[in-house]
Amino acid sequence: MNGIGVVMSMNPCSSYLVDILQSRSAESRAAYMFAAFRSILMSLAVSAILPMIDTYGIIVTNTLAAILAWIGFSLFWVTIRYGER
Repeated sequence: MNGIGVVMSMNPCSSYLVDILQSRSAESRAAYMFAAFRSILMSLAVSAILPMIDTYGIIVTNTLAAILAWIGFSLFWVTIRYGER
Protein backbone atom coordinates (compact mmCIF):
# COMPACT_ATOMS: atom_id res chain seq x y z
CA MET A 1 0.00 0.00 0.00
CA ASN A 2 2.88 2.36 0.71
CA GLY A 3 4.27 1.90 -2.81
CA ILE A 4 0.89 2.61 -4.37
CA GLY A 5 0.56 5.77 -2.29
CA VAL A 6 4.01 6.96 -3.30
CA VAL A 7 3.34 6.37 -6.98
CA MET A 8 -0.04 8.11 -6.77
CA SER A 9 1.48 11.18 -5.11
CA MET A 10 4.70 11.42 -7.13
CA ASN A 11 3.11 11.79 -10.56
CA PRO A 12 1.02 14.88 -9.69
CA CYS A 13 4.03 16.35 -7.87
CA SER A 14 6.14 15.83 -10.98
CA SER A 15 3.55 17.55 -13.16
CA TYR A 16 3.35 20.44 -10.72
CA LEU A 17 7.14 20.85 -10.72
CA VAL A 18 7.18 20.95 -14.53
CA ASP A 19 4.51 23.68 -14.43
CA ILE A 20 6.22 25.90 -11.88
CA LEU A 21 9.80 25.32 -13.08
CA GLN A 22 9.25 25.83 -16.78
CA SER A 23 12.82 26.88 -17.46
CA ARG A 24 14.12 23.81 -15.60
CA SER A 25 11.39 21.33 -16.50
CA ALA A 26 13.83 18.77 -17.91
CA GLU A 27 15.74 18.74 -14.63
CA SER A 28 12.60 18.25 -12.58
CA ARG A 29 11.48 15.43 -14.88
CA ALA A 30 14.90 13.78 -14.61
CA ALA A 31 14.69 13.97 -10.82
CA TYR A 32 11.28 12.31 -10.92
CA MET A 33 12.55 9.54 -13.19
CA PHE A 34 15.45 8.92 -10.83
CA ALA A 35 12.97 8.59 -7.97
CA ALA A 36 11.16 5.89 -9.94
CA PHE A 37 14.46 4.14 -10.65
CA ARG A 38 15.37 4.42 -6.97
CA SER A 39 12.14 2.63 -6.07
CA ILE A 40 13.14 -0.30 -8.26
CA LEU A 41 16.60 -0.43 -6.70
CA MET A 42 15.14 -0.28 -3.20
CA SER A 43 12.73 -3.12 -3.92
CA LEU A 44 15.67 -5.28 -5.02
CA ALA A 45 17.69 -4.31 -1.97
CA VAL A 46 14.85 -5.00 0.44
CA SER A 47 14.28 -8.43 -1.08
CA ALA A 48 17.92 -9.29 -0.30
CA ILE A 49 17.93 -8.08 3.32
CA LEU A 50 16.04 -10.92 5.03
CA PRO A 51 18.01 -13.73 3.38
CA MET A 52 21.22 -11.88 4.22
CA ILE A 53 20.18 -11.56 7.87
CA ASP A 54 19.36 -15.28 7.95
CA THR A 55 22.69 -16.21 6.35
CA TYR A 56 25.19 -13.79 7.89
CA GLY A 57 23.42 -12.30 10.90
CA ILE A 58 22.21 -8.87 11.87
CA ILE A 59 25.62 -7.40 12.75
CA VAL A 60 27.18 -8.18 9.37
CA THR A 61 24.08 -6.93 7.55
CA ASN A 62 24.01 -3.68 9.52
CA THR A 63 27.75 -3.21 9.02
CA LEU A 64 27.36 -3.61 5.27
CA ALA A 65 24.44 -1.16 5.27
CA ALA A 66 26.53 1.36 7.22
CA ILE A 67 29.44 0.98 4.79
CA LEU A 68 27.13 1.53 1.82
CA ALA A 69 25.63 4.59 3.54
CA TRP A 70 29.11 6.07 4.08
CA ILE A 71 30.01 5.40 0.45
CA GLY A 72 26.82 7.17 -0.64
CA PHE A 73 27.57 10.09 1.67
CA SER A 74 31.10 10.34 0.31
CA LEU A 75 29.89 10.40 -3.28
CA PHE A 76 27.35 13.06 -2.39
CA TRP A 77 29.98 15.16 -0.63
CA VAL A 78 32.41 14.87 -3.56
CA THR A 79 29.64 15.95 -5.93
CA ILE A 80 28.87 19.02 -3.82
CA ARG A 81 32.53 19.88 -3.31
CA TYR A 82 33.85 19.33 -6.85
CA GLY A 83 30.68 19.31 -8.95
CA GLU A 84 31.23 22.72 -10.49
CA ARG A 85 34.46 21.60 -12.12
